Amino acid sequence: PYTTLFRSRIINLNITGIAFSDIGVLNILNELGFSKEILWQSNHIGTNSKTINFLSKRNVKSFLLSNEITIDEIIKIKNNSNEKIGCTLYGHLNMATSSRKLLSNYFNYINKSKEKDTYIMHDKVKDNDYIITEGFNTDFYTKKVLNGIKYFPELIKNNIYFIYLDDYLIDSNNFYNV
Repeated sequence: PYTTLFRSRIINLNITGIAFSDIGVLNILNELGFSKEILWQSNHIGTNSKTINFLSKRNVKSFLLSNEITIDEIIKIKNNSNEKIGCTLYGHLNMATSSRKLLSNYFNYINKSKEKDTYIMHDKVKDNDYIITEGFNTDFYTKKVLNGIKYFPELIKNNIYFIYLDDYLIDSNNFYNV
């Protein structure tokens, strides 16, 4: 169903690969015969080697694991997979995403104007603060920054292929020091 022009444009892109989170994208890439690097990044799903091995049979060769698992679990997944495994070591963690405009809807409901695109929400039950941003989607992030830099040597020793340092919502001077 894809036109020759569309297929040609995707196949001949001057890129080394494509990162995806939606399995539908993987299906399209495979239907097109995409042969460059394919990296799977799915916030909360990359938690075990069986998923990694399943996707590797479908041409995925690199994986950014869930940011909710431990260093020991990351190493165990790597030991049970032959693919390129990476993990997040620094940044605010995305806890949830909604395709709805939750901030805009809330402010419309209380008859106030939304004055900015980023707010802090306090969870009284867990006594945690979360950052809420609204752009194309509404995203919820931890206010506390994950800082797993001290685990870098252990990850390298255990053949973790790459790490992800996320600078979103972090002052550039602070991120530079990382």
